[in-house]
Amino acid sequence: MKNLKPLYQTHLHVRNEQNQTKELDNFLEHFHLLNIYYNRLKLILENN
Repeated sequence: MKNLKPLYQTHLHVRNEQNQTKELDNFLEHFHLLNIYYNRLKLILENN
C-alpha cells in the first residue's frame, strides 16, 4: 500500500495540471471571442 501512495500523488498532480490547462484554454477561448466581438463593434461604430 505504501508503494501506491507516490503513484497516486503523481496522478493527482498530473490531473491537477490538466485541469489548469483546460481552464486556461477556456479562458483564452472566451478572450478570443470577446476580442472578435470587440473588433466587430469597433467597426460598426467607426462606420456610423
